Amino acid sequence: MKYVLRLYPSAWRQRYGDELEALLEDGGAGWRSIPNLFAAAMKEQFNMQSFTRLTGWLSATGLAVGFAASFAVTPQYTSHAVIELRTTDAPAILDAARHEAGSRYALAQIINDPQLNLYITERRNAPLEDVENDMRHDTRVASLPVADPQSARLSIDFTYSDPLLAQKTLVATIGFIHNAIDRHFEQVRFEHISVLEKRVGVSRLAPQYGQHRDSPKPYEFSEVNGPSLPEHPVSPNRALFAATGFGGGIATAFLVALLRRRSYPMTGPIAL
Repeated sequence: MKYVLRLYPSAWRQRYGDELEALLEDGGAGWRSIPNLFAAAMKEQFNMQSFTRLTGWLSATGLAVGFAASFAVTPQYTSHAVIELRTTDAPAILDAARHEAGSRYALAQIINDPQLNLYITERRNAPLEDVENDMRHDTRVASLPVADPQSARLSIDFTYSDPLLAQKTLVATIGFIHNAIDRHFEQVRFEHISVLEKRVGVSRLAPQYGQHRDSPKPYEFSEVNGPSLPEHPVSPNRALFAATGFGGGIATAFLVALLRRRSYPMTGPIAL
């Protein structure tokens, strides 16, 4: 009980300390009185502290609370990759493939892949369409400048709570992009063969079509930087959490200074 009394300002203890101790002894106050004593002590501290001391105390408390709160946030890891396509009209083809890889079908396939099994908690509490939107938010794609007009590059990032799954998901995403490019050129071949078939007949083109399919692909797809395995989380930013708490403490001190009266008479011992 005496440790709680030490929380009161020294000026208050000098004036009312003996009286409060006698009151506690006569009344046989137990542990149930501690919350009341603590609340009253905090009130007197706020009433009697100068603005400078109040600001220092609240800002330090806010800094500690903000830093501690950052550990309650799940760490997030970002896997990064850069891919390149070299072919005629590469920018348009790569952009179309990238949008196809971001379709609902592609995202659902990746999310539900047994080897990935992403967003388990979210899928339990929200429809798949919302989870797909979450994945779009966690995936960032940007075009990179290249000197060759027949080349196109994309920077792709995916952020997730598990670093290995972040990397594997990026591998799957790049796989969808590559498959979309393959389908594009297969469609081009098919349309070309269809036109020729109308002119010369299927029987004469069948062997040539088989040879054409086995010929080298008319494009070059490469990973300039393969999907990385992130070692350090990108969030939470513990310094930002601490700074926010620090700023909140200072703001609270200003608010308290505005709300409390210019001078507070000491209220004396509380009623237990």
